Amino acid sequence: MNQNSDNFIVESTPVLDLKKQGFENHSEPGMGPAQSWDADRTEVYADIEDSDAIATLVAETGESYPITTFPFVIGRGSECDLVLQGKGVSRKHAEIVFQSGRFVVNDMESLNGIKVNGYKVARVILEENDSIKMGEVALTFHSGESGATDDQAENTGKSGLFAKRSAPLKGAEDDTFGPNPVKKIATSMIIVLAVGIFAYTGFLYLQRSGQQGLVVQERTPTATPPTAAPVTQPGRTDTVAPAKPARSEPVLEGESMVASSSPAAPPPASSIAPPPSLSMVPKKVETAAAQASDSPAPPQPVVSKPKPKPTPNLNSQAATAQTTAQSLYIQGKAPQALDELKKYIGNAAVSRSYQDRVKTTYRDIDALFSQYTDAQKAYATGDKDRAFSVWTDFMSRESQLLDGQKSVYSRSIATKVMDEYVERGNQASSDGDNHSAYNYWSKAVEIGDSVSAKIALDNLNNKARQLYRQALRLEYVNTNKAKAMWSEVTQLLPPGTEYHTKASAKLAWYEKWGS
Repeated sequence: MNQNSDNFIVESTPVLDLKKQGFENHSEPGMGPAQSWDADRTEVYADIEDSDAIATLVAETGESYPITTFPFVIGRGSECDLVLQGKGVSRKHAEIVFQSGRFVVNDMESLNGIKVNGYKVARVILEENDSIKMGEVALTFHSGESGATDDQAENTGKSGLFAKRSAPLKGAEDDTFGPNPVKKIATSMIIVLAVGIFAYTGFLYLQRSGQQGLVVQERTPTATPPTAAPVTQPGRTDTVAPAKPARSEPVLEGESMVASSSPAAPPPASSIAPPPSLSMVPKKVETAAAQASDSPAPPQPVVSKPKPKPTPNLNSQAATAQTTAQSLYIQGKAPQALDELKKYIGNAAVSRSYQDRVKTTYRDIDALFSQYTDAQKAYATGDKDRAFSVWTDFMSRESQLLDGQKSVYSRSIATKVMDEYVERGNQASSDGDNHSAYNYWSKAVEIGDSVSAKIALDNLNNKARQLYRQALRLEYVNTNKAKAMWSEVTQLLPPGTEYHTKASAKLAWYEKWGS
């Protein structure tokens, strides 16, 4: 439904055309049609099949309802043509009729009225894609006036009330008054041009054939007829003079014609001209030779060189090998992982960048496996300190390379490393080095979730928390004693812990501002 402000002269159609009149004079819902409308005008009634309907209502859910009869009543009642179940829908809410060649929607004095494209109306002409809202139910009107619907209507050949007149095809010509004169002239010109090209080609062919024949005739030796002897007729004293020798024909040399002015020497009297059959033999030979010389040489066969075989590209296989090798290492199969990577190192089918990646992975796995082997040997010989040092470095490096994952090798030594951390933490605590003890126990919890290490850490944290809170209570009674307790807290817990930070802040404040 379009809204324009065009000032058209309103015809006597008894409906509100929003395209022409706008929305100023629309009726409120429930008041019925305006008094100026012709209520007695006969409505068009039709009852057609669903497949032939060219007007449909589409719900928000995508369901399509074809309009197969007029008037098409919409409402909540079961007697309606379209039964809607929704809030605000009356039993007989609205109807759609086909009148004066247009689709019209009427409000049937419903309680909530109807809205078309957001405007409350009582009766209005429907346009393509108009939104009709009845209560909380919204329907979209399609009258089949789009391009796809027109094509479908023309193809299916609908007839009757809703048949649309087919538009003339683009590019179709009107031959009512005979063929187009421009087309006739163009056709004649094409025919004349084709005949001229054909004649010119034949002329060139004949001219070339004549030149070749002339050259052959000039090259062929011809026999000179003998000069007749003087004949004396009886009864006459004069003699008949011999005939003058004929002038030689011009000779073709290149493109210039040179005429020979000297008379040809007469042959001996006893010579006899060869028969025509013999004199034509050289001409045939020369003609064949000339044609052979003029004909193009047969094409030489082109020997194609064998194409070199394309070098296979194994970059994707090399990338897959890296993932496979890492998985094998995590499973405790480091030698197999190294063998998997060796196949792509120095391989010409793998690019340099992929080879560098494979080499890096190979070097990392080899270094980790070497560290693990050295630590195992040291532990077997009784050198626990060296084994512990190599193990801790090995586990830290493996965690960085594998993004926190643990291999079979790490899990096999985790218990030994955890026990060593707990033992070293207990030793540091007995020596009074609470900070080192706290760090050792934290490592033990991180590696193997040691229960004894957790208990030791909880004792230190609880003791530090009690001292800190007791110092807070004595802060305004005995400041010096409170400061001494806070200092003891910083000695129990290392920097970075919660109560070490709080106690340090208190001591720093008193050091700056005094008591």
